[in-house]
Amino acid sequence: NNCFTSDDVEVREEFCPTILELPNVFTPNDDESNEEFIPIRIEEVKSMTTYIFDRTGNKIFATEELAIRWDGKLPNGSNASDGVYFWWIKYTNFLEETKERMGTVTLIR
Repeated sequence: NNCFTSDDVEVREEFCPTILELPNVFTPNDDESNEEFIPIRIEEVKSMTTYIFDRTGNKIFATEELAIRWDGKLPNGSNASDGVYFWWIKYTNFLEETKERMGTVTLIR
């Protein structure tokens, strides 16, 4: 009746690296496989903005969603042509560091 219990808890902060892995090809051809440009793996990203440009430098897509989800459509709703598109991502990790990444993705219908 005069029992008690206790325990110790150790809390450690560890640095977890930011991981942002993106595909280099996607195929929005209505076969229900690989239909959207979405991250393969994303970890430790708090927020981000993604821009996609065509080969002449025109911005054709922008989003603040972590999932990106570009379906290969142009701003007017028509299908973008097969080819290489350039992406630029500005993101903030959980350490409040803002960074940028750039790359390309090939669209194949």
